[in-house]
Amino acid sequence: MGEGYGPAEMIAFGEEVYDMMLQDAGRVDEAIPRMRDLVHRFDTGYATSLTDRVNYAVRLARMTRDEADAKLGEDLLQQRLLQDLAPFDRLYAFSQLASLRMTRDDREGDGIRFCSCALIPPG
Repeated sequence: MGEGYGPAEMIAFGEEVYDMMLQDAGRVDEAIPRMRDLVHRFDTGYATSLTDRVNYAVRLARMTRDEADAKLGEDLLQQRLLQDLAPFDRLYAFSQLASLRMTRDDREGDGIRFCSCALIPPG
């Protein structure tokens, strides 16, 4: 195997795939704590890219609709947008950020869907 891909990394990859399969199978109650643990491991030294961590955090936020999960997803997306991204990747990250913010607006019931998700204040 290549450098950095030993048994621990292969086990971790299997856990990532299993977590997504749980969600896809409708076993969300089992998937949520596993996904939170995975996002935490990404933050505490598990070797991964910011892209992977962002993707899992956004997926978790959409699953739980929890304020803390949504905040983490938004924060990570904003970090991602600070990177040098290809135009399509930048557009995708903006789209994800807007989607998370609209989900938050829906949850809060303020009825302001588009103004609150804008990255530049209106006016």
